[in-house]
Amino acid sequence: MLASSDRLLRVKEFAEALGLEPDTCYRWISAGRIKAVRIAGSRAVRIPSAELKRLASVQEFDAAATA
Repeated sequence: MLASSDRLLRVKEFAEALGLEPDTCYRWISAGRIKAVRIAGSRAVRIPSAELKRLASVQEFDAAATA
């Protein structure tokens, strides 16, 4: 679950921070590679900032992003 101090990022913010396209992030969310939450009552998706830290530290991410 989310920590109360964990900031929720918009998909565009998350993608920009990692140098990805937002569409890539949406695909990774659908595939379960990125954990995200839906905002109740809307179609909005947010990604916890902890996911940014987790993906940035995963060696596999670097290989997948450049492939």
